[in-house]
Amino acid sequence: MHMEDILHIPISFFENIPRLRVLNLSCHNSYDHPLSLPQSMKPLLNIRSLSFGKVDLGDISVFGSLQSLETLELNYCAINELPPEIEKLENFRLLELKNCEIRNNNPFEVIQRCQLLEELYILNSFIDSCKEITLPTLQRYHLSSYFCDYDYMMKDTISRCVSLKWDYFSEATLKYVMETTELLHLEGTDKGWRNLMPGIVPIDNGMNYLIKLVLKKLHQVQYLVDTKHNNSEVPSVFSKLVVLELKEMKNLEELCNGPIFFDSMNNLEELTILKCGILRSLFKCSINFCNLKNVTLYSCCMLVSVFDMSTSRGLPLLEKLDIYDCEQLENIITTECEEIVAADNDKNKSCNSMFPNLKFLCIEECDQLQFTLPFHSAGDFLLLESIKIQLCFELKYIFGQHQDVKLASLKELQLSCVPNFIDIFPESSHSMPSPIKGSSNSISKPQSELEQVKSNTFSWSQICCYGYKSRGSSSTKIPLVSEDHPKDCSITLVIYPLIFSFIVSVFS
Repeated sequence: MHMEDILHIPISFFENIPRLRVLNLSCHNSYDHPLSLPQSMKPLLNIRSLSFGKVDLGDISVFGSLQSLETLELNYCAINELPPEIEKLENFRLLELKNCEIRNNNPFEVIQRCQLLEELYILNSFIDSCKEITLPTLQRYHLSSYFCDYDYMMKDTISRCVSLKWDYFSEATLKYVMETTELLHLEGTDKGWRNLMPGIVPIDNGMNYLIKLVLKKLHQVQYLVDTKHNNSEVPSVFSKLVVLELKEMKNLEELCNGPIFFDSMNNLEELTILKCGILRSLFKCSINFCNLKNVTLYSCCMLVSVFDMSTSRGLPLLEKLDIYDCEQLENIITTECEEIVAADNDKNKSCNSMFPNLKFLCIEECDQLQFTLPFHSAGDFLLLESIKIQLCFELKYIFGQHQDVKLASLKELQLSCVPNFIDIFPESSHSMPSPIKGSSNSISKPQSELEQVKSNTFSWSQICCYGYKSRGSSSTKIPLVSEDHPKDCSITLVIYPLIFSFIVSVFS
């Protein structure tokens, strides 16, 4: 039943329908006036489910007299308080408050005493008095004061979600939530813990229910997991985790301090780390990231490296790598690896190519980076479509080394503000230089430097490259010849005082 101007529902409305089990009352517009229900609800002795939308219900204490009531759903409603009377309802199993105004008293003081409650859904219905929350044991719960995880929380497969500020919870409830939830988004204040495991959750638990984890401004946390002093076997942690986001964690040093099981986090698909100022590396142990697809690192000013060599071989699905404003970054891939846990490590050996599915590479404002990625086999980067690099002032090469490289899928290559750039690859015995065609203009770069800009033996089949000159620039053309399909095709290098740009497009 939809309401527009109804403010009072008379008791006679319900007297002739005593067997009514489901009642849904909603208004098309937002609530402006109170809806008078109290005395009119008493005849509904068999009511099982109440649902109200966009109405000001005021006093709802009468709901506590509905002994058959099982579910109460309020959406965009206003109430004076969550009535203590509902604590005594023996059939009450589900409570939903979405975008509601609760004028008085902490609703969780009532909720925690509803011991038979099985499902609790509270979205954007928190008030200032909601502190030190205690919950009953629940089968399903969605608790959120944010809209950012709304789509994820609405998935039918997600049954337990929390997206709140850290200090909403009592210590016992926080531990309960972190041990059982599937989606956890905490924006924090200081609770004093230096790690999630074992500081809050026992390492043996592993937080293995989690599917998505978002942590923001938990400034005391140094590690997600600390196993340095763990005397038991190497733990498996975050085994179901798909999305990991860490933001503004100013004391985060590393994701894991000490070894973890090789297949921990093997379901991770998205990794985002923003503004973690003292983070130096992600892991010092070899991890199986066989499902990782997207990595974004932003403003991690102390980050020195991203992956070790062993881990980089185990990234068969990585499609997108974005790194921004990491001023101390020296290597994306390093050969250093302090602790390797070789449990079932044979799985990783099947991946012989490095980043075989990588399509998009974007790097900006990484001042110490001299090259992006090493080449180790002809199978590396076969699907790479786009390379964008800018404001990397020490960059000399795009790739560190190569053999017979084929970038068969490359469509776009953009370099800007890379004043020390020399070539796509360093010179090696594998390169096959071709004559360089100078433009009719005089070349401002010394001849010795231009000799390093050579065409290497990778395939640019059916690619036409366009260069754009501006006043004060100089250009050089490099033949790009496919061994299988020779073409009169060249790339134009446009060199500006601070800009070196390639723009490459594929024939349709």
